[in-house]
Amino acid sequence: MHRPLISVTCGWIIGEWLANQVNSVSYLWIAIFILIGGCLFYCKYRKGMPVILLFIGFSTGATYFQLYNEANTSAFSRELTTSGIGEISPKPIIDGNHVRFNLEVKYIQNQGYTKQIPGETIHITTKAQNQIELGFARHWYSGCLIKLPMKLERPPKARNPSGFDYAIYLHRYGIHWQTEIPSVSQIQVIGCQRTLYSKIEALRQTLHNRLDHLYTAPFSGILQAMLIGEQTLDVPTQEIFSTLGLIHVLSISGLHVSLLVATLYFLLLLCGLSREKSALLIILFLPFYAVLTGGSGPVIRSVIMAGMMLFAVILRKTSDSVSFLALALLLQLIWNPYQLWEAGFQLSFLITLGLILYVEPLSHHIPVPWHRFRQAISVMIVSQVLSFPIILVYFYQYSWLSAPINLLFVPIYSVVVLPLSSLSLVISFLLIGWGKIFANITSWIMDLMDKCLSWIASFSQITYSFSPPSLWWVLCYLFILWFSFITIVSDRRFVQRLRYVTLSVLIFQLGMLIYKGEKPATLITMVDVGQGDAILVETAKGKTFLIDGGGTMPRKVEPWQKRRKVFEVGRDVLVPYLRYRGINHIDTMVMTHGDGDHIRGLDAVARRFSVGQVLHSAAPPADRFEQDLLTSFMKKQVPIKLVRSGESWQIEEGIQIKVLHPASIVPSSKPNNGSIVMLLSIYDTNILLTGDMEEQAEQDVLSKYSFPPIHILKVAHHGSNTSTTDAWISNIKPHQALISVGLHNRYGHPKPEVLTRLRQVGARIWRTDQQGAILIRVQQNGYQIESNWKGDDEKSDR
Repeated sequence: MHRPLISVTCGWIIGEWLANQVNSVSYLWIAIFILIGGCLFYCKYRKGMPVILLFIGFSTGATYFQLYNEANTSAFSRELTTSGIGEISPKPIIDGNHVRFNLEVKYIQNQGYTKQIPGETIHITTKAQNQIELGFARHWYSGCLIKLPMKLERPPKARNPSGFDYAIYLHRYGIHWQTEIPSVSQIQVIGCQRTLYSKIEALRQTLHNRLDHLYTAPFSGILQAMLIGEQTLDVPTQEIFSTLGLIHVLSISGLHVSLLVATLYFLLLLCGLSREKSALLIILFLPFYAVLTGGSGPVIRSVIMAGMMLFAVILRKTSDSVSFLALALLLQLIWNPYQLWEAGFQLSFLITLGLILYVEPLSHHIPVPWHRFRQAISVMIVSQVLSFPIILVYFYQYSWLSAPINLLFVPIYSVVVLPLSSLSLVISFLLIGWGKIFANITSWIMDLMDKCLSWIASFSQITYSFSPPSLWWVLCYLFILWFSFITIVSDRRFVQRLRYVTLSVLIFQLGMLIYKGEKPATLITMVDVGQGDAILVETAKGKTFLIDGGGTMPRKVEPWQKRRKVFEVGRDVLVPYLRYRGINHIDTMVMTHGDGDHIRGLDAVARRFSVGQVLHSAAPPADRFEQDLLTSFMKKQVPIKLVRSGESWQIEEGIQIKVLHPASIVPSSKPNNGSIVMLLSIYDTNILLTGDMEEQAEQDVLSKYSFPPIHILKVAHHGSNTSTTDAWISNIKPHQALISVGLHNRYGHPKPEVLTRLRQVGARIWRTDQQGAILIRVQQNGYQIESNWKGDDEKSDR
């Protein structure tokens, strides 16, 4: 029988995917029928076993996923306020004064009774209010039994189409609830018992501290990711690695495990052990290594494959890397079938399969004299072309320099930095002085590379955004890629002649991603940026307008409170959404006024995308940030146009903008009344965009203009009672009212009296805090509005 594991695993993947798409009670009966029928067929005809195994894998995978998914439920059916007792697992993650961990709940206590809760894990977040509390939290570890108050809440869903869905992420790990505790002091430690797992965690923390001692930031963070799998790197360095396609360097993968196994195997042989005993000792060590480095998907995959290869050494059998890879994939899907939808899981197995099958044959067709260099180029080509569709599906961008950068820098990190840093870490526990010498050499090399990478990443044009391709596009791409490889390595003349045809088809398919053509409608998105404003307009012919960009207001914190990554709306919300939409250039950026919740997010946008022009009022900059932002535009030679009331222009046929306010310079003490107010007319649909205008500005506009029917109103100032007065609303009488507002914001926006005024004129209200992003599609025959959280009551056609 030829490679049965491959047939079973392929069938399992297809069955699991189908079971996720179509829920059916018949998968178990299908599995039983195929198993019995397949056995009878094979016993009679002695053929067709690969196909039979494929169908057995398909039905078994579908059945297993369905049963696993049905069992992934919570013991709690609704939100609940109670107190709980449970075990911390794994060790808490501390970032500044923020502490988060998972709690395996054992009991809940409510109104005098205690109830046992089996198999429920809750995600806990809390804060240390002072350094003493932070010190307490640092002593918690896996296995500590604690008691704490809990207010169970559902994890948040994605608020924008491209957003990270935290609820789905936690669901895939069997977590359905989260709770936030205001202070560490509210958590009572009942007792802590050191388990084997917690002792390994303690060793990991020791290695973490030693790397901090040997290296300065950001090099300590890079090496903590490469050596022990801890993601403690600062945001700027992470962005550089991500932008240049080097993010995989910051995770432990097959290369790390291969180098470790080869080193240990060689050392054990030098010590006089036989090959079989050496292999056995390493097999026993590998599970410990997997736990020590965090047990990520690539680590588990590499450990399983390495273990199987070492097992083949013990049995003196020939290794079959593809079958071992199939076994690793199958075991991981049995452990957690939801991994099939994780980007890291898909990239890890797809690239590993490509490296096993294609690197060596392809290297013989690369016209370079040196064999090792040919192999390096082959590895780079295979990795890049196979990872390309997965990167587009999950990250919506690709760096044109990713291939050469990987070819130049990955070998240095793998062959130079990784061994030297490992040596410095090991030697430092014996002779700290020698450990620092090796660390200084490693730091010098890393510093040189860091300067090179930072310079390259400073050019925004090196990355290109793509809208995520469909599943069918990805499957067609992989098929054409496979057939192109066959035409390159085949010795048959007829097949070789097809290589130019397949490469042409591949180029055409890539062109389909880049060329967008004319869209059926103009799309307007009120992006959910929390307490702020950001509106994206994408016209049917491809023009892009960005009106404000939200913003995260800075907060002064003590050094011990400072987090590695502070949430920033522009970087974490707006830029990913623009990438998701396949946008690479902002034709016009509008800064309605200088409030931070409107313009601070634009800084991240300007660093990532090119900008055609900036529209600004004649009002002076509100603060130093706005002044610096305008200065950065001038340095890039981006035109800054000061607009005034009465100006109008046509964007393209059927789309016109008219500026209604301000008419003159507004005192800096009243920046909201200096907001740029615009009437956007798309065919017969009129959309009024108001910034943060207040009552005085409303009166000025009403005194100068008579309005056409207003179909959609962007409610000013997030629904504050300083705006949207009776006179304003009764005059414009909008059909739809859009409010960009933060969930549970401290201002109480939108105010009840504003909502009442809007309802009195018959306006339908849309709120980002309750519905996520709001999307408007405008065509010549009307418009359609829907929210990101789609439902029967979240869609409107006019």
